[in-house]
Amino acid sequence: MCKSVYIYLPILALLSIMQLKKAEKSKKFDNFFDGIKRANSEKKIFEGSMTVEKETNTKFTLTAELEQLVELNNDYEVEIIANRADLSSPEKYEVIFEMSRTPFCDFMDFFYPLIYDAFQNYSNIPPPDSCPFNPKKYTVTKAPYDAEPFNSMTKSGNLRLDVNLYKGDDKVEELQFLSHVTEMEDSK
Repeated sequence: MCKSVYIYLPILALLSIMQLKKAEKSKKFDNFFDGIKRANSEKKIFEGSMTVEKETNTKFTLTAELEQLVELNNDYEVEIIANRADLSSPEKYEVIFEMSRTPFCDFMDFFYPLIYDAFQNYSNIPPPDSCPFNPKKYTVTKAPYDAEPFNSMTKSGNLRLDVNLYKGDDKVEELQFLSHVTEMEDSK
């Protein structure tokens, strides 16, 4: 399965934050990463693989190998659309956040520093100020992620984060990050 580590790293944090409705403090939630769907991949921007291992209800680790095949610079634009659906209606997604197309390096200047510090000790990903990113092989080894701090803002539901990469008018990469959140049995 091919993924973009550059775009994926902030995604887990965004998936936890997407449902910004205050939950009852006594409730606890299970966070499930359901996978990534990749569409439009014939342009060959990235190749590689990724695994996400769940350690606890809220803790995950990410391991990835990625080869970036082209230079990523402001000739590319990133678009993000966050969607939510009730567990009872998993196909009825509603847009809850939309970030219009943003030049790649501008996007990385804003989002990438938010997560770089957490991942730099587990990977050879480039520092935030190194955009444009030249073609290179990158690895991430057992980088931890903990959704626990976001439990008070979470509610049950299906989440889908659409991340699209454009070059001019062409959509050259389409990724869907899928997860769902359920209330833990012992907090009902």
